[in-house]
Amino acid sequence: MAQNPELLIEFLPAMPASVILTLGAVTLSLMGFAIFKQSRGWYWRVLAMALMLLMLLNPALIEEMRETKPDTVLIVMDQSTSNQINKRGQESINIETQLNEKLAQMPNIEKRVLYVNDNADDQGGTMLFSAIQKNAADIPKSHLAAIILITDGQVHDVPVSRDPDNVPIHVLLTGGPDEIDRRLKIVRAPGFGLVGQQQKIIVHIEDSAASEGSASISMRQDGEATQNIVIPVGQDVEIPVTIQHAGANIFELSAAKITGELADENNHAVVTINGVRDRLRVLLISGDPHAGTRVWRNFLKSDPSVDLVHFTILRPPEKQDNVPTEELSLIAFPTKELFEDKLNDFNLIIFDRYRRLSVLPTEYMQNIVQFVERGGALLDAEGPLPDGSLSLFDTVVGGILPAVGNNKVIEGEFVPTLSEDGKRHPVTAGLPGYSKSGHSNWGHWFRQIESEQRRGTVLMTGLNNEPLLVMDRVGQGRVAQLFSDQIWLWARGYNNGGPHSE
Repeated sequence: MAQNPELLIEFLPAMPASVILTLGAVTLSLMGFAIFKQSRGWYWRVLAMALMLLMLLNPALIEEMRETKPDTVLIVMDQSTSNQINKRGQESINIETQLNEKLAQMPNIEKRVLYVNDNADDQGGTMLFSAIQKNAADIPKSHLAAIILITDGQVHDVPVSRDPDNVPIHVLLTGGPDEIDRRLKIVRAPGFGLVGQQQKIIVHIEDSAASEGSASISMRQDGEATQNIVIPVGQDVEIPVTIQHAGANIFELSAAKITGELADENNHAVVTINGVRDRLRVLLISGDPHAGTRVWRNFLKSDPSVDLVHFTILRPPEKQDNVPTEELSLIAFPTKELFEDKLNDFNLIIFDRYRRLSVLPTEYMQNIVQFVERGGALLDAEGPLPDGSLSLFDTVVGGILPAVGNNKVIEGEFVPTLSEDGKRHPVTAGLPGYSKSGHSNWGHWFRQIESEQRRGTVLMTGLNNEPLLVMDRVGQGRVAQLFSDQIWLWARGYNNGGPHSE
């Protein structure tokens, strides 16, 4: 860096500028009058006034040492997957080597290289300009001579408007003009569909070798081949699919590879459609009555697509109180009809604060296990139990539950929190009132049951980071456990409530 000394004269007035200007005007007036009258020695008076004004301006001699700072050239290397195929990675390295040689011959040029990989955030794609903004913020705009992009041209964050500082941007493209590639795109696909009914997936094939013609697509559903179809290139095409079962229906689509194609990774696409039933048949079994019992019932009854059968176990068969059977107003629990004859007619079984009594013998509990393994759903909502009572963990159903409670009640004020898995899981992702930063405006709960996770996925946590909502797959079915009986506080709107319905 060259150092160039420079002498400068700088004025540091001892009085306000307005005062000095006024004195200067008076001096000029007196000088003009003296010249007009030809007064003797007028020039000495003028010289004295001028020296006085110069002293008031307080001139100073300053010597400055200036250094010439080099300009910076930013080289951005695209190291995404698309820029590594067909020797593009080596081509990028060769271009960088040639740039380094040429920049080394230029005076006052400083080089910086920025390597950008595949974007790991939710938006996906190659984010070159975001990386430039983040990693080159310390380079003054006045010293940024140029930005050179070495890329295949697949950039997904190109700014709409030009840089207001007009920094030159040069793009060096890898690859060749004769390269061809085919891409299968999912234009639109439904997230849900009724079991047994058809849905439509809209696909589009881009072919750089031809804007017309046709392409063959093979489709597999849940790992099994279903059909091969031929569709036109460059057009949106509807493909009908049938939802075979409840839960995730996975469709894999693959377009045939063409000769000379760069890569066939983008010839494949996967679509997941969750199968739902037209009417949800729910069996709700309540143990000890509590404030949430009516909330569960009202919520399920309010949905016209739900067929609800609800029983509350208030009087176990072994209870002896000498009351004649004909005088009892309680309805007998139809255990054989529900858990043997018509169990498979239900889609979901909910145990709400259930405690083990002799109402449901072991063979009926085993039927529930088989019901889940064949595709049914089970929800266990735990709560405090009377001393000596046994919970659902103490039955054969406990073998398919992902977590085990110990009947120990943890009390304290807390707000249910989504785990990292819960932020992405379709059951809890996107719940209203919960931000990506982990903050929510949900209301407080005040107790939960201590538990130990054995398997499955924890979607929500509570006090002391204990599991609050746990889910797991068992066979073809699903199991969920809620280790608190206070979700009714959200339904009642306590302390802003929460996403009870969702």
